[in-house]
Amino acid sequence: MELCAPHGEASVGSCTRCGAFICERCRRWMSEKPFCAECLKRLGDRPSREAVWALGLATLGLLLWVPALVAFPLAQRELERIAQGRAPEAGRDFASLARALAGFVSVVGAVAIAVGLYRAFS
Repeated sequence: MELCAPHGEASVGSCTRCGAFICERCRRWMSEKPFCAECLKRLGDRPSREAVWALGLATLGLLLWVPALVAFPLAQRELERIAQGRAPEAGRDFASLARALAGFVSVVGAVAIAVGLYRAFS
């Protein structure tokens, strides 16, 4: 039987992030996954820098289009990191909004380019 290092009690599982054995007193939950208190503290309760950047680039993409092309994969990667427990849950709304906005801007930009090319060559 494995023991929790901080308390010496029987382990009820392991931390999703670092793999340390944790007891019932140590176990914390985020995104329905168990974490040790130390890892949860490291992940924090604020959106990650990547989630904030993705939303900023997607918003800038409304004006310049190209940043939206960068924002979409950045937001998608951040949502995957959140799902894996490697990024703060607090960034889910930022990354989801960034992905949706970037997708919309990308489609509108592609349509605008297609219409422009059609008019230029017809």
